[in-house]
Amino acid sequence: MNSSYGKIYGRPELGREEVGGLKPAALVWETITIFRVLRLIKKVHLIRLHATLHVCLIAFAIGGFVTSFDLHYATGLPHLRNMHGLMGMITMIFFCMQK
Repeated sequence: MNSSYGKIYGRPELGREEVGGLKPAALVWETITIFRVLRLIKKVHLIRLHATLHVCLIAFAIGGFVTSFDLHYATGLPHLRNMHGLMGMITMIFFCMQK
């Protein structure tokens, strides 16, 4: 996992998680554009695919939060100490509350 995240913070062993070569944030874009790109597929199947991708994203987000909190607990760092962490938490709460 060679990413700019580890280089910026001086710890190359740290890297953003990828799932099958695809970053989880890219899946959000896929779930949004699924209705525009796949117009020849029945709407019922698109809705199921859309819901499946959202469930996967929620699972990835929960896994990311658990990993983050475990890392902070193990290293003694305070949790949600900056605006990026707080905004990420608020964004995921709103994402999970969607109908």
